[in-house]
Amino acid sequence: VVSLDYAHVQVPFEITLWILLASLAKMGFHLAPKVSSLVPESCLLIVVGLLVGMIILVAREQSPPVMSTDVFFFYLLPPIVLDAGYFMPIRPFFENVGTILWYALVGTLWNAFGIAFSLYAICQV
Repeated sequence: VVSLDYAHVQVPFEITLWILLASLAKMGFHLAPKVSSLVPESCLLIVVGLLVGMIILVAREQSPPVMSTDVFFFYLLPPIVLDAGYFMPIRPFFENVGTILWYALVGTLWNAFGIAFSLYAICQV
């Protein structure tokens, strides 16, 4: 009656494991404010995700599933961007809109010229 069929429960188990560990890590970061003051919480969650991913990669017999770009751009990215926009303080944003636009312009030009010169140098080789 009872059997161990990991392949049958693998996907829900791993998703539950990711969510449980991320939740525990997030609660732990709030209980240890000294750690969160030294390193941003998002970086700590990325490290936890990498550690769990390595554990699952080592424990699996088959190759791990690969997330498509459509899933990322259509389902994961919009809530992150909308959350950041919703909780953005309005007054500091408009006080610094000139600096934000300046950094956007300079960063875009820097990347465009950097990539252009890199491609030109590679083509000359």
